[in-house]
Amino acid sequence: MPTAISLRHAVLAALCLAPHTARAEGPHEHPDVCELTAPPDIGEHPAPIDCAESKDTGYTNGNPFEITVVHIDGRPVEKSTANAYWVMREAAAADGVDMHINSGFRTMAEQEYLYGCYVNCNCNNCNLAAKPGYSNHQSGHALDINTATPGVYNWLNAHGGAFGFTETVPGEPWHWEWWGGGPGGGVCDISIPPQGYLDTVDCDNVYGWAQDPDAPDAAIDVHVYFNAPAGDPNGIGVPTTANLHREDLCMALGSCAHGYELGIPLSLRDNVTHPVHVYGIDIEGQQNPQLAQSPLTFTCAPPALSGVRRHITSPDILAAWKFDLFWQLVNVDEPTLLAIPDWIAIEPAPQLIRADDGTPEVYLKDGDVRRHIPSPEVADNWGFDLGAVVTVPAAEVYAIPLGTPLWDKPVLVKGPGPEVYQLDDLQCPPGSREPLCQVDDTTTGGDDPTGPAPTTGGDATGGDSTGEGPDASTGASSSDGSGGGPTGSASGTAGNDSGDAGGCACRSNAGDTQPWALGLFVLGALARRRRRAPRA
Repeated sequence: MPTAISLRHAVLAALCLAPHTARAEGPHEHPDVCELTAPPDIGEHPAPIDCAESKDTGYTNGNPFEITVVHIDGRPVEKSTANAYWVMREAAAADGVDMHINSGFRTMAEQEYLYGCYVNCNCNNCNLAAKPGYSNHQSGHALDINTATPGVYNWLNAHGGAFGFTETVPGEPWHWEWWGGGPGGGVCDISIPPQGYLDTVDCDNVYGWAQDPDAPDAAIDVHVYFNAPAGDPNGIGVPTTANLHREDLCMALGSCAHGYELGIPLSLRDNVTHPVHVYGIDIEGQQNPQLAQSPLTFTCAPPALSGVRRHITSPDILAAWKFDLFWQLVNVDEPTLLAIPDWIAIEPAPQLIRADDGTPEVYLKDGDVRRHIPSPEVADNWGFDLGAVVTVPAAEVYAIPLGTPLWDKPVLVKGPGPEVYQLDDLQCPPGSREPLCQVDDTTTGGDDPTGPAPTTGGDATGGDSTGEGPDASTGASSSDGSGGGPTGSASGTAGNDSGDAGGCACRSNAGDTQPWALGLFVLGALARRRRRAPRA
């Protein structure tokens, strides 16, 4: 080893072993080791914070332990140390001092390299380095700070202790350690609120995106409030999830599945302007901010209506069918209501049947006909429990005339009075004495009235003719309750409310009977103008 280097190392070693009192409280059974000359000061230091966590192995006195590592000033640092440093760094910045980290946590591989350079004197300027496992930098709690920058060392010497930081190695004014203490807090313990946009609201959907920067790849909940903001008793909150793939988000956010889409309730398609407020829900339960461009408004005409109307005669029947007066009810004027032919009342409760011959098709038994449920999605839209399907002898099933398939979604209608109806197809099996069926002989109940045993095609179970399809719970749910093509206009008027919704008392999309519906049915029973004659 060259003489000059040997003398230099001897001086450094003497400094390192000299008595000193400025020692941090921490696992320092092994003497502090003076390892390097001042690390190069990085004038243009990188982005100051990256709280994305990773696990690594730290060491003190040769003993390994797991640590959580984040990045401050582009340098890896143990998380609690990083938080304490950030608080100190912000205080220094407030005093006009530009502090940053030049070196932080060191892995075993990095320390082995530096120690090899020292022992072999073939790299790193032969700088002194501790034995692997014994460097304070391997704990993650030691930082080399830019004390060569004017003002930094003096500020640290005067204030570092108040933040839990101590200068631990004589001759290394840049080397400071944290083993606890200080005011607490820190940027990597602060939840960053969700971000996102309410892109648009029209007569079909509420559409936008939301992401929580604390969990950038996770899908977060979004709460959509109709008619008023969160916390207002006039607001109706509906939860959904921002998990839809959007190509336009991939580059901007670094991940793609953050879109959300929610249908417009039929009850709000009434030619009245309605505001929509959307909130991103924080994964850590902190702030739930209103998304950018929220609120917007929409004004939509009722959708075009067709079919016949069937009276829902009581709240119990409404509940049995799991109808939802918010999502599925269209309000119309009396001429529009009366223009829809009035047919028989809806069945008291849905009855689902399947033949016992192994075919997968599921039917709704509706009066004198059976009606095919085309898919698990349709069953889910109607709130049907496919686990409650009754298996019936095949001969009995196929003896029931086949009616029209069930609508994709239920649609209810109500005029100025209290009566509520379901819209449906008129069912005209052979021999029916229904007057409406006599008017138009081309209106039939569907295929061959006896209906041959089906052999192909999908069904409500989602399977094939073997009847071994997946569980119906895999069917996608639709909560918009739309039926028919709506017309009207929607306006996108951005509001200024950026307040934080502290909580979200959201309603479910399920068909719970609203309390005011009880009065509708009581009045409806009294107001019924005439009792229809029994149908054959």
